[in-house]
Amino acid sequence: MSWFDAGPREADVALAFHLCTPVSVRCLPFGGAPWAGASVVVATARVGPLAARFARELSAAGARTRIVEVAELTGGEGASPIGEVARMLREQPGPRWLVWVSVPAVTPAAVSSVHGARTMAELACLRAAARGLVEGWEEHGLGGMIVVVGSGGGLDELGDPGNGALTGFASALGQEYPESGIAVVDVGDQRSAALASRIVGLGRPPAGHHELGLSGAGYLATDLVPVRSSVVDAGSAPPGTGVLDALREPDAAVVVSGDVSGIVARIVCSAAEGLAGPAPGQLFLLGPTSPVGGPSRRALDAVEVQAMVTRLRAAGIRVHHVGVDVRAARGMREFGERLRLDAVTVRTVVHIAGSGRSGGIADTPVGEWEAAVAAEVVGFDNLLSAAGDGVRLVIAHGSPVAMLGPPAGTGRSAANEYLARSVSRLRAERPGVVAQYVEWPLWEGLEVDDAAAGTTRFAGASLDRLPVDRGVAWASVLAGQAATLPARLAVLPAPVPPLARVALSGPSDRRGVGATTGPVPGRCDVADAGEGERT
Repeated sequence: MSWFDAGPREADVALAFHLCTPVSVRCLPFGGAPWAGASVVVATARVGPLAARFARELSAAGARTRIVEVAELTGGEGASPIGEVARMLREQPGPRWLVWVSVPAVTPAAVSSVHGARTMAELACLRAAARGLVEGWEEHGLGGMIVVVGSGGGLDELGDPGNGALTGFASALGQEYPESGIAVVDVGDQRSAALASRIVGLGRPPAGHHELGLSGAGYLATDLVPVRSSVVDAGSAPPGTGVLDALREPDAAVVVSGDVSGIVARIVCSAAEGLAGPAPGQLFLLGPTSPVGGPSRRALDAVEVQAMVTRLRAAGIRVHHVGVDVRAARGMREFGERLRLDAVTVRTVVHIAGSGRSGGIADTPVGEWEAAVAAEVVGFDNLLSAAGDGVRLVIAHGSPVAMLGPPAGTGRSAANEYLARSVSRLRAERPGVVAQYVEWPLWEGLEVDDAAAGTTRFAGASLDRLPVDRGVAWASVLAGQAATLPARLAVLPAPVPPLARVALSGPSDRRGVGATTGPVPGRCDVADAGEGERT
């Protein structure tokens, strides 16, 4: 059952939202069909022996197998440009399958040294390959795709954010092509010679989207569970908790980036108007706010940002709108250097993932897709680098597409997952920093994106929209209690429908392999969440 199969809501059910977080649970793997007769391209995205082992195992299982190195990613002699790989996938005979192997030979680097440019390069190559693959599906019949990653600990939120981006991409592609078999297999820290045999032995993933983590001899999946915390009814929570507290320090700064004309504008303005006492610190709004869109969209953004600046100044805030693109490493570096020369220390960073388009993989122009993704993948890394070592609070806001799997673009889903894992890892690696990533449902009065088709899909799903005043109150409460809450949170309508992205073999099978007690996997019911999480 997917997000959209939840059934009609009772008219008299009160609007309620719950706070949830993802956890790993034991599960059974998917039961796939034999590989015999399938045409498989094994693409090497990172240098290492695993791809060659996959090719040998697939050939032994009866598949017609070709192995290629992606020249743009490995730089190896004899490697193939991604355009040639896409053409190969489009033209190969029989059921078309892609096995994308992206397992680093060493433990992933710290988040401070993760290169967003490398992640962007791999996402762009995966998108091109997947585009060729789905064109072949549409012409010659469906097949599937397996993305093999090594995040540092099977489906671990603290793994490589770049591999999280690949997971988000595959999740969205699985929603776009639900009749194909698309799987992400996270091998964690395992690098044994038997890995390829173990994964190939599972067979071809059945129709749907699957995520599987390898844990010793077992398997892991991801579920949502309710967060039991001291969060009170957000409707009665005081505004302004936490988000702008640093402005009380005379030489401190709060930096806000991303789509500052949308949800964040409401959160920040409410926080400013609720800030008690003098606020000698400085607030910086980084723009342009939208990396994509035509002149009318950019003009509207400019008007909304100016209205936000006016409202903040009326509340007594020293606010500056800085015209710097977070994707530009040089511009962001210069911004950070100017702050340090002025003896200003960035204490708080607030970032929101832009919505972008939610069109299909073949619908969104390549340049627009890459620009929207880079604002999160490259932009967030640049933002943290510019902020420096004085940061104490990092709050990032995203949408639930990566976690829950309603139809959305591959770019947005990849960007959200990258951002979520970057925040989780930042919090784990820097104990002095409180980092929080919150995924929101749709807000009343705010469209999900620029694409009418995407908005229509959401509108037809009977999803409860979060009232703006309630969402602002939630944001204040969550920011104020960020240190006591998990790094990754989701505010979801209740009762929450089953997770769409975790298909595998179904809830009954998953609980049969050492699953922990608690809420039924894939669900976060009203009875489980407790009265403390109701709004």
